[in-house]
Amino acid sequence: MNLTVIRPSVSPKTITKVTRLFNGTIGDILGELLQNSRRAGASRIDIACCADQDGARLTLVDDGSGVADPQTMIALGDSGWSQHIHEAEDPAGMGVFSLAGKDTRISTRHADADTGWSVHVPADGWTGAQDIAVVPLARPVGTTITFLMPGVSEQTTERILREVAKFYPLPVFFNGAHVPREDFLAKAIYIAEWNGSQIGVFEGREYHQDPTTNFHGMALTRKLASVSESLGGKTYPHILQVSR
Repeated sequence: MNLTVIRPSVSPKTITKVTRLFNGTIGDILGELLQNSRRAGASRIDIACCADQDGARLTLVDDGSGVADPQTMIALGDSGWSQHIHEAEDPAGMGVFSLAGKDTRISTRHADADTGWSVHVPADGWTGAQDIAVVPLARPVGTTITFLMPGVSEQTTERILREVAKFYPLPVFFNGAHVPREDFLAKAIYIAEWNGSQIGVFEGREYHQDPTTNFHGMALTRKLASVSESLGGKTYPHILQVSR
């Protein structure tokens, strides 16, 4: 690895995905970082949070495959995932850039590298106007991200993480305690497998605020088909939900 400095950048491909960008709330950030860890093949994610005079300082550690290219990690819209990930999920490339405007430290080591690297991106360092030094670092394979979330308490962070990780497929720990998980299709009366996804049939009518789709832990509310069943002259409504 010959890089000594890097700069945040914006990929032209981002223009076609602008509607998928968001405002960087604590829930959005945790959701993006958890998906990054999953795509990197992590088996667990540990999140530590401590109070800071300006908010909460969070540290996320995963044991995934790590990141080989420092520039790719902070390039908006160009995440550097494999062709398989791009074809299967079409990631927006937000990833670590969801931390834009936050004082952030990142250290990682790729599975194919002999050593790792670290960077410190200050709160005003995400615009590409200044160089970000890349420092070689001896560390295990995986990634560690520490960032300051202004105006957020530890209690709020834990509450939001519980929602973000509720249907997440990997174990998540917050300050050493396991974050509870739920089965998205637990109450289904029938489940069918289709193209790598599970489709559950639920009794009752659709309620517009209930999530209907679970994409690797990201619960979304989308309009899905509904079905009816007639028994003894009566009609019973059913709704569908999808989990992947």
